[in-house]
This record gives sequence, structure tokens and C-alpha cells, in this order.
Amino acid sequence: MKKRLILIPGLGFGSDLFEHQIQHLEEVAEPVVVTVTDEAMDRQVEKIMSAAGEGRFGIVAHSGGTLAAIACAATATEQVSHLVLQGSMGTSLPPIKEFLTGMAHDLEAGKVAESREAIRETALGTGHPHQDELAARVIKAQEQIPVEQFVTQCKFIVRNMDQSESLPRLATKTLFVHARDDKFFDEELTRKIAGAVPESTVALLEDSGHLAAVEQPAAFTALVRLWLTETR
Repeated sequence: MKKRLILIPGLGFGSDLFEHQIQHLEEVAEPVVVTVTDEAMDRQVEKIMSAAGEGRFGIVAHSGGTLAAIACAATATEQVSHLVLQGSMGTSLPPIKEFLTGMAHDLEAGKVAESREAIRETALGTGHPHQDELAARVIKAQEQIPVEQFVTQCKFIVRNMDQSESLPRLATKTLFVHARDDKFFDEELTRKIAGAVPESTVALLEDSGHLAAVEQPAAFTALVRLWLTETR
């Protein structure tokens, strides 16, 4: 029987962020997308656990979604079998907090298109052969998240960014995927966070910005598949 695989998109993105992974991981897992909908971490972890059901399950998370993944894996140590974190954060980052606090204010003031564009322009790498097509996919994923949920996600990250107490409690082997052209988080930060996890591996992904799932879908999916099938 295939295990559930919880996919957690980052700030302001819906299930289409993982469209390729949902289609190409069904042979080895049962993908289920869980978006962040609550500021409180304990309620978000409960939502993940409810979606996972009984038995062991894996988690693949992106950006702000990695905070929920880390907290869940540190809580449900016997149930989380595999953990993949891409574009991860897990320590206090004052510039990001300031950026997201301002974004929440802008969203509440009605500057929705501007806020989505600000995220998209920084997150999506450049120089891809089909740049316009990629941008369209990202926009579609952004439009799946209601404005109120977008605001909640900003506040969730600001409130729960520091997961330094949870990282050492991760009992599962954890794969950190860092995209070389990530404009939000650099390789040094990824390695710092990974260094706090007892059993971790860092994989570097070339020719991708912060949105590896859509920018390099085949390569990212191959990393996830390998981790799910080779790591026990």
C-alpha cells in the first residue's frame, strides 16, 4: 500500500505549484496537497495530520510551508517517514519578517496584484527557454489562494519562522533541496539549517530560482522520488 505524501506549497501558492510532482509521483506515493490556512502552528500541524490519516507518511514542502513540515515532523516523529524541504527557512530572519509584515499590510489595503507580482518576480528565476509559460503556471497557482489566506500565510511565517527548537528533534532523514539561483535564501542559510538536523542531506539544484517544482520539475521530482524510494 502506498504511503500518503503531503505536499505543502509556500507563501501564496496553491496545488498547481506541485502539478508535475502530483502526476509523476503517483506510482510511489499518494500525493495530497495541504496549504497553510492558520496562523497557529498547532492547528496547522493538526490539519496535516488529519490529511495524512493513519500510518506513516512523507512530507515535501516549499519555502514557508517548510515551517509547518518541520514542526509536524518534530511532533509526529514516529509517523513522518520521509521529509524533503526546498527553499527552506527555520531560523529568525528579520528582513523576511519585515517584508512579510509589510506585505500583509498591503494585502489588507487591497494591493493584491502588486503583492503577488512582488512574490513572483523574486521567486521565479529568469532565463528559462519558456519563461512566459512558466510565469503563467505560477500565476495560476497564485490565483488558487484567496486574499484572506494569503494574509494568514504572511502572518503564519512571521509568527513561526524560528523553528530552532524543532530542528534537532527531527528523527527522520531529511533532504534539503537548494536551488542555486534562489533569491530569497542562499546556500549558506540552507546548510546552516540542515546542520541543526541530526540526519540531513543537502542537494543543489542548478538553473532554478525559488520555485524549483515548476522551474526544474523533472529534476526536482527525480530528487523526491529517489529520496522516497532509497531512504528508509
